[in-house]
Amino acid sequence: MRLAAAPTPTALSGARTPSSLTLQWQSRPQDDEFTLQMEDLESRHGFLPVYNGKDTLYVCQGLRRNTSYKFRIKSQNDDGPSKWSEEVTYTTHPGRPGPPSRPQLKGKMHLHSFRLRWDPPMDRGGSVINGYTLEIMKYKDSSGVFEVAYQGPNPMCTIERLEPGTAYHVRVNCEGPGGLSDYSESALLATEPVCPGQCQAPRLHGKPKPHSIPIKWSYPDSDGGSPVTEMEVGVKRLEVDEEIVTAYKGRETECTVLDLIPAQSYAFMVRASNKVGPGAWSPPLEVTSGSCAPSRPAAPVVTHLPGGVACSWTPPASNGSQITLYVLQMSTPPCDTYNSVYTGPSTHCEVKPVPPATLCVFRVQATNSIGCSDWSELGTIVTNPGAPGAVPGLRYTTTPTSMTLHWGAPSSNGDPVTHYTVDAGDVTTTVTSTTCTLDNLTPNTTYKIRVRGVNSVGPGAASTTRVVTLPLPPAPPQLSCATAGHNYLKLRWGTNNTNPNNYNFTIMMASPTGKRSNVYEGTGMSCKVSRLQEQTSYNFTISAANKTGKGPESEVYTFTTVIAPPPSVKGLKTTNVTSKSCHVEWASLRPQGNDSIDYTVQCARLREQTFKQVYHGSETNFDIKELDAGAEYLIKVCAVRQNPKGPVEGPYCPPINVSTPPIHHESPPQHFVRPHPHHVGGRRPLTDQQWAGIILSGFIVLAVLFAMLIAHIIY
Repeated sequence: MRLAAAPTPTALSGARTPSSLTLQWQSRPQDDEFTLQMEDLESRHGFLPVYNGKDTLYVCQGLRRNTSYKFRIKSQNDDGPSKWSEEVTYTTHPGRPGPPSRPQLKGKMHLHSFRLRWDPPMDRGGSVINGYTLEIMKYKDSSGVFEVAYQGPNPMCTIERLEPGTAYHVRVNCEGPGGLSDYSESALLATEPVCPGQCQAPRLHGKPKPHSIPIKWSYPDSDGGSPVTEMEVGVKRLEVDEEIVTAYKGRETECTVLDLIPAQSYAFMVRASNKVGPGAWSPPLEVTSGSCAPSRPAAPVVTHLPGGVACSWTPPASNGSQITLYVLQMSTPPCDTYNSVYTGPSTHCEVKPVPPATLCVFRVQATNSIGCSDWSELGTIVTNPGAPGAVPGLRYTTTPTSMTLHWGAPSSNGDPVTHYTVDAGDVTTTVTSTTCTLDNLTPNTTYKIRVRGVNSVGPGAASTTRVVTLPLPPAPPQLSCATAGHNYLKLRWGTNNTNPNNYNFTIMMASPTGKRSNVYEGTGMSCKVSRLQEQTSYNFTISAANKTGKGPESEVYTFTTVIAPPPSVKGLKTTNVTSKSCHVEWASLRPQGNDSIDYTVQCARLREQTFKQVYHGSETNFDIKELDAGAEYLIKVCAVRQNPKGPVEGPYCPPINVSTPPIHHESPPQHFVRPHPHHVGGRRPLTDQQWAGIILSGFIVLAVLFAMLIAHIIY
């Protein structure tokens, strides 16, 4: 049997891939179906069928990358198979290599570079690796874009020009005939850190004050690859060459710098620190602190002067405002209070006077337009001894011709008192004690007294007083009897009944038995001596006294009481009153001693009140006749003592009122005493009292009318 001719060899159709080959062949009219065989040279199994069918295109899959395969094809129909075609060899494409290993640090990390190495990929894509590409990106880069840092055939490289203390993401891929591999795992590597970068200049964060300034700052842009652990604020004065002083350390971004000097220019700088160390100081912020009251002055320097002390002091720091005033004060122990002794712009002064031999304490205060400084430390000095002080407690006792002076010991003022001088007018007396008696003085004379203490420094201040010597005791005045009664004597002395010298008078009386008694003592010019016996002589003496003492007694004056008058008659009444007469009776009085008692009766018409005696005798009743009918009478009685030296009339009793009835009206005798007018009957003439009432009523009516008229005129 003869085989049919072989078909044309297979040809590649389409793109080759690392794992497949697409084969195509031509179909002849006599071909019904085809058989495709493939030989894997590395397997050494020979040709193996991979396709059997009518199609003229077949894709061989599952092939190895970059591997050569042999193919042959034959056709067949009802007559049988044809010959095998010529063998053709096709090779698959190489595949993409796998990713290299993650880059690793090789050697020591440096500030600006590091050396990396990595392993080639385990899967090289069936071919060789032509080269590597290493990319780098800063950690937390906001752009998220890697940059190429190395391209080359070697699996290692050195990356330079890096930032210190910066973390980087590093990745690598490789390239072969099959293309680029995927990127390796990213490695996070960081360069060695450095000190933080320089901060910006701090900013003022409020108004500068005399002793503090608030500032604020920001963290540096670069932390040097290590977190900032501390911020430091440095300060220095610009006017003087001094080192930077740390004013603050911490993590805050603001602070208030304290303990500054007022009105001074300061430079403030800030720097950041990390674990490597502090960064550079920022540019300075120059600020001048605020002005305030002057600083505390130093203690004043005190030196002696004649009669005082001199004080001087050094001007303190003005703190930005010129000092305009100083106040110097002084005190002495216990220094509870201070007194201002100087106020002015000068830095020295003299203080006069000062207490001698005394610890004096001085302090000074400065003032500017803002306020006052604190008081300075104390400057002290013990002043020189001085003359004694004024003697205290000068007092005296006097007599008419002498005086005795007493005083207390004065302050010695640092030097003992040796003696005292007493000046009384033109006479000077020196004594060593605190008592002095001056004799042979003129009574009732004013002396100007001056007492001084004297020591080795000199005489002290004088204590002055005026002393009046006592006058001599006064002579007794002339005594006289102004009025003599039966049981009293009224005495009078002196002239014009005045006592210009305010003398004190003493009256002594001697009774008939010879007993002396003080009957008056005082400054009056008269007195009344009572409880005496009638018709009795008494002896009196008078003496006058002033502040000096009592003067001599006068001669004896004898004054005699008069006879006692009888008492007033009592029980006066009238009976049997008729139009022409009435009967009067009264109570009898006891005889006074051996003297009998007579009585005198007087009668008067009420209207006329002119009394006439109508009876005198020893009887105690009497009929008064020849009266007028219808009239009112007043009747009174007195007792008369019949003494051998002459009758003594007593006081009249109060008069009684008697009204006689009219003559045309007869009535039986009546026994009564009328204290008031009584109308018996019929029309009677007006009595004197009635006339007086009528006249008084008329005057009252006229006064009321006159008052009403005046009120009408005024208002």
